[in-house]
Amino acid sequence: MYQTTISNIIIKLKKAKNNNPELSLQKISDETGVSKSTVTRIFADGSEDQSFRYDSLKPICLMLLGNDGIDEEMDYDEFQLQLAEIKDKYEKKLEFEREQYRKSTEFLMHQISLKDKRIDILFDAVEDRKKEYKLLQEKYDEALKKITGR
Repeated sequence: MYQTTISNIIIKLKKAKNNNPELSLQKISDETGVSKSTVTRIFADGSEDQSFRYDSLKPICLMLLGNDGIDEEMDYDEFQLQLAEIKDKYEKKLEFEREQYRKSTEFLMHQISLKDKRIDILFDAVEDRKKEYKLLQEKYDEALKKITGR
């Protein structure tokens, strides 16, 4: 319903602009404060099927139609209901993504913990090898003393 409303508003805007041929896209942009690229996209062929933020359309509607364009399409309560539904949809999506990131972070933290344990094991093995080498060195030195008599 919301997209249908936006489509109808864009059609009305295009008709109003066509009825006022001296009105350029740059002038619409300058007078409404909406960026020229957004204005260009709104008035482009096929833009009725695209999604635009109401905040981008409202100043243009006020300029060309004298109203916000919503009044004729749906009442304010219906519009608010549509916005609430859209907000709810995106909040659910955001919560799902947060949960996915939380699970991913937990998994990665677990992997880091396992790697830390492996590093500790390897470090301990190196320390054990050092001790073994030191003990062998001492035995070698003792055997050398016995052989050479020093």
